[in-house]
Amino acid sequence: ELELLPWLLDASLGLSARVSGHLERYWQVHFYHIHRMGHITNVYNDAHKFHHYLHDCTPFDAHIFGSGAPEEWLILMSDLALGLGFGLQPASLSGHVLGVSWYNKWGFHSRSDKPALHGDNFHADHHLRHSVNFGYAYPLELVMDTAPKELKGVVEWDGYRMEKVEEEGTVTLRFTPCATAEKALNKTPCK
Repeated sequence: ELELLPWLLDASLGLSARVSGHLERYWQVHFYHIHRMGHITNVYNDAHKFHHYLHDCTPFDAHIFGSGAPEEWLILMSDLALGLGFGLQPASLSGHVLGVSWYNKWGFHSRSDKPALHGDNFHADHHLRHSVNFGYAYPLELVMDTAPKELKGVVEWDGYRMEKVEEEGTVTLRFTPCATAEKALNKTPCK
């Protein structure tokens, strides 16, 4: 039995969203490395492989973090222990976490009708290949050299043509607005 009042207060005042907001500043970099470690051979075989059982992603692959059954089991058991042992509302049932989990199902773990390698299929392409697209979007993938090789260091992302440039041991991401990409760089404009 859960008390409804704390849930309503949290949802209406956005308390867990505020706490989460402070942590989210670093979440994308943190998630990239956690997810990439999940693909190390021994870790992958014992834990994360379950998440990649199907070679395409579906909304059923993802709890809030979309990690896979062993990791999610620990999160859910921790929630149960806190709820049953101390009478606390499980974190997985806060309004904010439920919202993030819902978005994770339809926004991140679903294949778009866009072509492969399009930004809308970023994570779906990860499920097909397993060795690319560990984070949320292409910038970090370009820097870490885990973007699909056929992109050749150039992607369209969030209205920009983004290109990885390596000069004298320095990696730079060059962003050019799609509307001016062809004129500015004398290259193919964004699609």
